Amino acid sequence: IFCGDENQAVNAYAGADPESVKNIREIVALELPLKTSFRCPQHICNKVNAIKPSAQLRPLPERSDEGVEERVAFHELGSMLRKFNNPDPASEEDAAFYKKYKVQHGLNHWEQVLILSRYNSSLIRTALELNERDIPCYVRGQTIIDNLCDIVENRKASCMEELDTKLMTWLNHCSRNAPEMIQMQLADKVRCIKLVMEKCEYPEDVPLALKKFLKPAKSKGFIKLSTIHGAKGLEAKHVFILFPPVEHPGAKTEMEVLQEKNLHLVAVSRSSLNLFWVMDDE
Repeated sequence: IFCGDENQAVNAYAGADPESVKNIREIVALELPLKTSFRCPQHICNKVNAIKPSAQLRPLPERSDEGVEERVAFHELGSMLRKFNNPDPASEEDAAFYKKYKVQHGLNHWEQVLILSRYNSSLIRTALELNERDIPCYVRGQTIIDNLCDIVENRKASCMEELDTKLMTWLNHCSRNAPEMIQMQLADKVRCIKLVMEKCEYPEDVPLALKKFLKPAKSKGFIKLSTIHGAKGLEAKHVFILFPPVEHPGAKTEMEVLQEKNLHLVAVSRSSLNLFWVMDDE
């Protein structure tokens, strides 16, 4: 028995076989496609089908609730998320907000918030912003945080200026002759580190600051931030996608374009109710 979705194949850049489902299809005797989504409402199914018409996704027939799709400015994100915490409609404006986004009174909805980005640096930037507003959050992915800490520690810098110089030397060395997608990943790692460096005084403070983004032992009531690649299998009522477009304009080959569409589909289909596009202020 094989189970898979070719419309969610997004890891070809890491060496995964994007044709695996197609190859499996050639050796199985019976295929049972699942076109009904137990998660997505109609407006999300419509969005998915617009991205990949082959998906032909539909909601449960008995489902009647509909969410919204809206744009949110990055500078407004924190104040909006604040309203999802133990809502109390003290004003008519607040009451209209909770009704529109189906936020129930007396419940902490931060656990039902998922913030997505294709870039780790966007997640770190957002986590820093939320932390300044005392909104609890964590970045999913022990591996990436550990990797960033290793990069900093292996530079063996004695001051922040030296760390900055050594980071750029490391980036230039590792990017030399590397494929474009790998260069993007390396540059994204350096951006992550530099964002945290702005909040630190000494190089040894940076790994400690990075580790604060990891999932805490008790994460109840925390907002989750994840890369889209790492979000497969996740879902939330309120999904925020940082800084569109999702699809990278640098995709050139047919397979690259297909992978980008799949990534777009994965991001959108994490939502079980509302979908928000967070627009960059910079």
